[in-house]
Amino acid sequence: MFFHGIGRNRTIDIALKPIVPDDAVLCSDGLKSYRAFCKKHGLTHYEVANKSGQRVVAGAFHIQNMNALHSRYDAFIRPFCGPATKYLYRYLRWFRLRTKITPEAAFKRILEAY
Repeated sequence: MFFHGIGRNRTIDIALKPIVPDDAVLCSDGLKSYRAFCKKHGLTHYEVANKSGQRVVAGAFHIQNMNALHSRYDAFIRPFCGPATKYLYRYLRWFRLRTKITPEAAFKRILEAY
């Protein structure tokens, strides 16, 4: 359970700390937990509004790649009607595989394996 962002801050810290380099610049949608993470770890942080005309900060920083990835993931996972959490990692791996190779190439690899 989250209490005033404390749980969310901890979750973001656990998820991001191992993968975000010390010299990274983090761009986010302005969620306070991202701001707290950057302050705690001394990272540069840009908050990007998701409004028309305000999607780029300082001429270069944006979150459109992440928004596009999120949209593709939503479209991928929707037919499964909310898979169980214990299987979510497998669905994420499947999604990553689908974004890297075409269905035809995947099918060919499966046939070659037999």
